[in-house]
Amino acid sequence: MTKPISAKPAVTTKGYAQANLGIIQNAAGENYTNIGATLGVQANYKNTYMKGEAGAGTALTGKIELGHEFDIGKNMGLDLSAKGQYSRAMQKSSFHAEVQEVSQTSQNGVVYTTKNGATIESRWHASEMRLGTQAELTFKTKRAKFGVGVEGGMRRSGSTDIHMDYVSTDGLRVTIDKNLNKKLGYVTPTFDTEIQLGRKSNFSFVANADRFQGQAGIRYTF
Repeated sequence: MTKPISAKPAVTTKGYAQANLGIIQNAAGENYTNIGATLGVQANYKNTYMKGEAGAGTALTGKIELGHEFDIGKNMGLDLSAKGQYSRAMQKSSFHAEVQEVSQTSQNGVVYTTKNGATIESRWHASEMRLGTQAELTFKTKRAKFGVGVEGGMRRSGSTDIHMDYVSTDGLRVTIDKNLNKKLGYVTPTFDTEIQLGRKSNFSFVANADRFQGQAGIRYTF
């Protein structure tokens, strides 16, 4: 008797569009908003998934994630993943400093005051690149999924270091240094959720947050 041939599990994909608002703090401590739209796609094979996102608005963003979710109990899972992401503020940050030098001379009993100085101004787009791994406990209901976990890795800001070294004519020296190009290790708790808006709706509320960024939005899955 011929045994029936069982079909192999197929790779499934889904796409989504999302309107979101949020805020990002990079490794140099610069804050910038993330308000705009995101497009994403996710491929699943059994419990393994790969996800990619790209967004535009007040910041340009990109993210890729590869992970696997283990079933550990009724409506519970353990999600292990590796991820990389990049963000860049559209609006430029700026730094402006002035150093004034005042000198006095006298001629025929009249005192003359002369003012000289130096000005430095720098403008740049605040940005950050992040590479990390995450472990998260997930909890599911019929129309919602919640996750609580921890993430660690490396963060690097792409901002410009600012350096000014000014020496006046009378020997006064003024030095200004701002170290904005930083590379740091990080560990942070994480939280995310997705709640379906209606029994058969393709719309859902999504939110995620950690120590350095957070966002919330409305997602349409197709």
